[in-house]
Amino acid sequence: MSVTCLKCGSSQIESITVPPDAQHPQSRIIIECMECGNKWDPADYERLKRQKEAADRQHAYDMWQTAFFAAVTSNNIPEATRLLQQQADLYNKFPNPTDAYNYLNDQIRKSNKTTLIIVGIFIIIVVIILSFLI
Repeated sequence: MSVTCLKCGSSQIESITVPPDAQHPQSRIIIECMECGNKWDPADYERLKRQKEAADRQHAYDMWQTAFFAAVTSNNIPEATRLLQQQADLYNKFPNPTDAYNYLNDQIRKSNKTTLIIVGIFIIIVVIILSFLI
């Protein structure tokens, strides 16, 4: 397995022995990227790698969704169709770009509505707790 920096992708990394301190009573090893200075504990590498991959996938999807919405709203149906075909699961469900657009907008609205409900419940709980304290 080749280890690369999760921040910059460089393979120029080295292990460093860190002497004991108040937080860590024993010496430990950390990995440092020689390109960007990013440091991490080797035991955390796989977890950090999975987190980065998930964040990268989400970013790519967000970029795709922005481009898709722009194509649909500007009525560029060939571009919207091309972009939609990149998302095979969505394309198989909604081959018409307008239908996919409406579906995605509904998902966003539902997500926003759920977030507002949760925030509202939290505010009510805080107000109730504060009323007992005052």
